[in-house]
Amino acid sequence: MKLISNNYRADIDGLRGIAVLAVVLFHAYPDELTGGFVGVDIFFVISGFLISGIIFEALENNTFSFVDFYLKRIRRIFPALILTLLCTFAFGWFVLLADEYAQLGKHIASAAGFVSNLMLINESGYFDNSADTKPLLHLWSLGVEEQFYIFWPLLLWAAHVKRFKSIPFILSIVFISFLYSIYATSVDTTYAFYSPFTRCWELLIGAVVAHFYVRIKESALGDSNLLSNLKSLSGLLLIGVGICCFKNDYGFPGYWALLPVLGASLVIYAGPRTWFNRNILANKVVVWFGVISYPLYLWHWPILSFARITESTTPKIHIRFQLILLSVFMAYLTYKWVEKPFRAKGISKKRGITTVLIMAVIGGVGLCTYTVWDGLKNRAFVNAVNPEYVKAINDWDFPKGLKERSVDATKYFINFDAALPAPEILFVGDSHIEQFAPRIVELSKNKEFKSVALLSTSGQPPLSSICKLPQNECGSALDDANKLLERFLTIKTVVIGFCWNCYFVNDVEYDNGRYFIKQDQKSMFYKGEGSRLALESLKESLTKLSKRYKVYLLLDNPYSSSFNPRNLLGSSADTNRLFFLQGNQAGNSHLSLTQGERISEKQDSLNLLLKELAVQSGAIPIDQLKILCPDEICRITEKGKPIYLDEGHLRPYFVIESGKYLDAVFE
Repeated sequence: MKLISNNYRADIDGLRGIAVLAVVLFHAYPDELTGGFVGVDIFFVISGFLISGIIFEALENNTFSFVDFYLKRIRRIFPALILTLLCTFAFGWFVLLADEYAQLGKHIASAAGFVSNLMLINESGYFDNSADTKPLLHLWSLGVEEQFYIFWPLLLWAAHVKRFKSIPFILSIVFISFLYSIYATSVDTTYAFYSPFTRCWELLIGAVVAHFYVRIKESALGDSNLLSNLKSLSGLLLIGVGICCFKNDYGFPGYWALLPVLGASLVIYAGPRTWFNRNILANKVVVWFGVISYPLYLWHWPILSFARITESTTPKIHIRFQLILLSVFMAYLTYKWVEKPFRAKGISKKRGITTVLIMAVIGGVGLCTYTVWDGLKNRAFVNAVNPEYVKAINDWDFPKGLKERSVDATKYFINFDAALPAPEILFVGDSHIEQFAPRIVELSKNKEFKSVALLSTSGQPPLSSICKLPQNECGSALDDANKLLERFLTIKTVVIGFCWNCYFVNDVEYDNGRYFIKQDQKSMFYKGEGSRLALESLKESLTKLSKRYKVYLLLDNPYSSSFNPRNLLGSSADTNRLFFLQGNQAGNSHLSLTQGERISEKQDSLNLLLKELAVQSGAIPIDQLKILCPDEICRITEKGKPIYLDEGHLRPYFVIESGKYLDAVFE
């Protein structure tokens, strides 16, 4: 039997090199190398192969020790990770605001406990826009692997003691996990992406390869073996297709993950003597990247993420290339001065416990930063930032001042006590209706009180015929509104407002998988007729409502990353957040440069189209651009205060003071 633990395979290090380069290039250039994220799936297979092979050998030779196994994992994983976490925490001290630093603390605590993937399930998805401002986002995969390392040896040991046959046992888990992965991907892509239960089949495929590989005769791995060479070539092609052709809207992992997983399995199973493994994967350059793959994976994302944060935008192409080079340099230094010496010395129980305690302290500091120290908001950097900008960030009041109710499981909010009359006005929309709740509450204090119901399906489009890949999630707002209209005959006025720019401009620009469906026929928004058909359907719905109610169509407020008060910290032409501390002690040195921005041509065109659509359907348009963008220049600040809390939502103070254009609804 061949011993995986004692036979170094340069081609596997080469495969590691391809995997890490794919991930790094994807993170730096996601629009160019669209499927580079599958490099993580390749890592999973490699890890499953090596770890399982080592356990198989030790169990068969009766030399397996849980203590030795976990000490080796500590020696391999902890030193470079500890260094990365410390440097990330230190750098964040100088460039992150209090809420950002608190979030970093939470992520450090999760990383130290190897549960980053579980924590991220409740945050935004891996491919969301906010993901690139989380310096430790990438450690989710390390969480999956470590969770596998905890439970897998226990299961294999128990199976060995009970004399279960390894392959049926492993394949049954693979089958269950793979089916669950397909199901979960169709229901909740964020959960499916991060869950260890949807990912363990990838590591276990590596275990299956390890089980069979150790039983291959040496003669079966000869250079002239045509079948082995075909396996290697096929595997590399499958990997190449995944890296070059996959996109982030495919729904992952699911069945798409089969390509890179099977590809990596075939390459490993083919053996080190095949032509492609020997001449391509075992190439010295590729192997070198494989050798430093772990520290390179650790360093590249914090470096890219902090650059995105300090620049307040995605850095230019050449800057990202320089950041990749910096990541490689840091990875080499970490390998040479941290990983290599630590491995050479080995690790005793005492040193292992000490290392774990250091990691625990780091995790504890991160947890306190998040839960107790409030992001250490008294740091010099935070104190030097304009307090009005900091106050504006995520300044959100909804549903303050409103009461939650429900009808047939449909939740909505009201501005009156249950003992008062039923609602006269119904507001329907997403967060772009929610942002006006403070104005509604303020108007409720007037003598001429009008009862209001506010129905919001935040983040969802208005129509059930507008859906989004990969989970085929559709809108429901107007359907839910009809339930309330049937329940409350007192309603005479309906106000409909959504982030129209999100659905009919941004989704089209970024191909976020939006589509229109009617009679099982899908029409994509991007490079299709979906957008036009959806607007026609919206017109039909407005026409029906206008026959029974007084209908207002609230047109959208402008949307731009320049409006985000967080980005205002570095939005001038010559400054970024990293240098903000040096030249902005007063907190307003570049305020004049951010007073306004010209309205986007596409948003302006959509606004005119919706206004015309409203008039044709019998609805009354409420045009926010007249107020927010006089002379086509959109206001960003007013009296030194940002009027937005992020890219596209107005602040409570502003809608209370300046949202009077909504008052006509209450007349």
